Amino acid sequence: MLKYKGKTNADFTYLMLHCARSASAFAREPGSLSVLDPMCGKGTTLMCALCENYNAIGVDMDAKALREAEDYLARSLKLHRVKHRRTSGALTLPWGGSARWSEYALAPDAQTMRASPLSLRLIHGDAGGLAALVRPQSCHLAICDLPYGVQHAPREGGTVSSLSRLVERVLPGCVHALKKGGAVAFAFNLNTLRRSEVSAQMERAGLEVMSHPPYDDFSHWVEQAVDRDVVIARKV
Repeated sequence: MLKYKGKTNADFTYLMLHCARSASAFAREPGSLSVLDPMCGKGTTLMCALCENYNAIGVDMDAKALREAEDYLARSLKLHRVKHRRTSGALTLPWGGSARWSEYALAPDAQTMRASPLSLRLIHGDAGGLAALVRPQSCHLAICDLPYGVQHAPREGGTVSSLSRLVERVLPGCVHALKKGGAVAFAFNLNTLRRSEVSAQMERAGLEVMSHPPYDDFSHWVEQAVDRDVVIARKV
């Protein structure tokens, strides 16, 4: 895992992955799942997904963060002599312009590389436009650690936006990308965003919020300005 200031604890990311899978229709599905992080930053969720033998797709507006994630991945694959190949290109956007992407296929040996490699795709784009960036019903899980509103605030159209508005913009794209029975897990700061707000936004997007134990309360202290919680919901 790449270490950097403000990085999410990898153990917490694994918890979100495991709980989302448990809540989904794919809890006992054999083979690799596909995980989407609509605001992947420097890729903690993506790296955790690869370690769990999942395919991963990450989207972010910060080109520098994506470059750092890709550089770290490339060094790691070379260091551990993991078979891999890289491709890249651009997606034409319906509102104009394009979104650059790079994709890695990787496997422990040549035979697996030919038959069924894992994939990691990084896309430079706005999470509010996921429907144009990710194929419909292509992912089993959508995992996102939302901005906490302490050091970083969400932006829309070059101006600062509210965290509630951010959730509203991102969720439809996640639902678009999820397979039926897939699950969403969003983490957030209770000091800047209420659990009831996140749950209501998920329900409006057509998701079934998991409101029973053990999914009803993941709240915990992180630091002085951050009390974190997670809401998990399923696409029915």
